[in-house]
Amino acid sequence: MKQLREFQTMFDVRIFEFLKRKKEEFSLIDSETIVFIDILSEFIKNGGKRIRPALFYFATKSYKGNLDDALVQSMSFEFFQAFCLIHDDIIDKSELRRGNPTVHTKYGQNTAILVGDMALMIADEIFFSLDCSDKVIKTYNSFKQEVLMGEYLDSIGSKNTQKVMELKTARYTFVRPVELALQLLDLDLNKIDRWKNVLLSIRNSFQLKDDLIGVFGDEKIIGKFSDSDLREGKYTRLIKLFEQEAQSSERVAFNQLFKKSTLSHNDCQMFRKMLENKKVPQQVKQQIHQDIVTIKQEL
Repeated sequence: MKQLREFQTMFDVRIFEFLKRKKEEFSLIDSETIVFIDILSEFIKNGGKRIRPALFYFATKSYKGNLDDALVQSMSFEFFQAFCLIHDDIIDKSELRRGNPTVHTKYGQNTAILVGDMALMIADEIFFSLDCSDKVIKTYNSFKQEVLMGEYLDSIGSKNTQKVMELKTARYTFVRPVELALQLLDLDLNKIDRWKNVLLSIRNSFQLKDDLIGVFGDEKIIGKFSDSDLREGKYTRLIKLFEQEAQSSERVAFNQLFKKSTLSHNDCQMFRKMLENKKVPQQVKQQIHQDIVTIKQEL
């Protein structure tokens, strides 16, 4: 954790220096357009664990790559994450992100869409500022496309939770940042595949914990309304487990309310009670524990 905190501090200095220079570039074109950078800076400053940039950076460090280049390219992952989250909040009609008003809530939907688009363009600008092989370019493009596929499946309420989890979390958060770092170092394919398998195992427990927090988490800690996942009708592993355990009458009662944006807080509390009665949280925690044991064995 100490290494991650040290990286976060170093990373934040570099990314805000970059944004300052970008703001100066924009001001030469039109002073009104610097609002794009101000909003993007505010969004990034509001928080985030910098997991993807950190994985990319430390994977490079582990195999003695160029750390200055890695730090530069790692910023592309944070800008792409900003693009995803800003647009995701619009799709989900979320009002809070990281304990603050979402971009579209504060600045309007049109501005939020354009700021998200700008974040995506900056991500590409940074990543391709250094030479990349065709193999790396292909993986980077897959990295971006896969998360959008996962977002689409999530938005239509796909019941293939494993595929959604794989696209939105496994490859996007864990596998692709490390794979790209190792490909840039031209590492042996067998070594890259080994790390991919380990990271795919990690992703499952990460997503399960995220889903659990999304329904049962403390709003002050998670920085968003804990009712939002239920109101959005997210078909997570928790919901799938409930459907497997519930009686037909219980499933009918659940589905009469699930996915309705007009759900009251009391309705959401009733949902939580239904999940607890079927011991869904306990099953998820047990699965997380089993995944951690498997990860340790693979390492």
